[in-house]
Amino acid sequence: MRRLPPFLPLLLLAAAPAAAETLAPDAAPVAADAPVEPGPAVRPTTAPAAALGWTDQTPIATILQALGAPAPAHARPTDPALVETGREIFTTGRAVGPDGKKAKKQSRAFECTDCHNAVREDPDLRASDPATRLDYAEAWGLSFLPGTTMYGQVDRSSWFNGDYVKKYGALVEPANNSLMEAIQLCSVECSQGRALSDWEMEAMLAFLGSLGLRWADLDAAELDLAQIEAAASGTDEERDAARGSVQAAFLPASPATFVDEPEAHGKDEAGYGLTGDPARGEAVYKRACLHCHGRGGPSVYRLADRRGRYRELRQNQGKRDQWSYYVAVRHGTSPFSGRYMPGFTQERLSDQQVEDLRAWIDQNAAPKGRR
Repeated sequence: MRRLPPFLPLLLLAAAPAAAETLAPDAAPVAADAPVEPGPAVRPTTAPAAALGWTDQTPIATILQALGAPAPAHARPTDPALVETGREIFTTGRAVGPDGKKAKKQSRAFECTDCHNAVREDPDLRASDPATRLDYAEAWGLSFLPGTTMYGQVDRSSWFNGDYVKKYGALVEPANNSLMEAIQLCSVECSQGRALSDWEMEAMLAFLGSLGLRWADLDAAELDLAQIEAAASGTDEERDAARGSVQAAFLPASPATFVDEPEAHGKDEAGYGLTGDPARGEAVYKRACLHCHGRGGPSVYRLADRRGRYRELRQNQGKRDQWSYYVAVRHGTSPFSGRYMPGFTQERLSDQQVEDLRAWIDQNAAPKGRR
């Protein structure tokens, strides 16, 4: 079988073991089996502003359009029934269609939740930093995944960015410019499944629309909601300036930089030449690796917390094929029994985190008394 590119599977691959809500720093984590919901505010709700009634819960899309931004092609009116249907497709791969019958599963190999969270996963929406993302995942019980979260995707202006476009060109260019095309590319290529039907696409767009950013999500210490609202009825210059300030508070796209494995990465060789922290490596192992390779995950290669499995990982790390985790995390793997592993870009897993993972594996592979 041909080797698939290590796409950030935009829709049909992996959400947090916690389909948790986005939480305020002082809130309690949500149970792992809780339904996927759009994340609530990360700042307390303020009184509504006077003219338009905006609050911390006002969608960013509403604010930007009032400031002169055009509605994107993927924008849809709120329809609770469609949102729920889209949620079913996202979490299970299928839903009941307009004909009253359960649709065929979108993919036999994957579900969206195998590679994507559906909640906020970056403490600062202006940066894509794997170190702070791992801290956030640890704090709120989220998985640490190769695909970017679906939370806030409707507020972005491009998808399959950076090195995906540079390497795959025409294959991903339509998906770079259209959320609908990105969904279909992920459905067919990334999840090795079928394209969504029209009703399924509408349901997915409704569900993603429910995951849009809200004012409270922004790191808006220097932004004043009342001033932004007042600009909506101001001059063109005032609207443009206010719109630019809001848009600068979150990334318009998820950056993607492909990374090679280090030249030397044998059992006693340097790897990336960084000192690994096994405690941090444990977090990567449990929140990234075990999400797919643990019990109930989509991978056919099971990991277990036994020294024999850690020794196997350590013995294979110097290989030049997908059995080395250095190669697997950077390039992904070829399909095996209809399944494959997508690679992690630099923004989803740093070189330091790969070395932290190595330190955790080495520590657990060593006989007792030599750790």
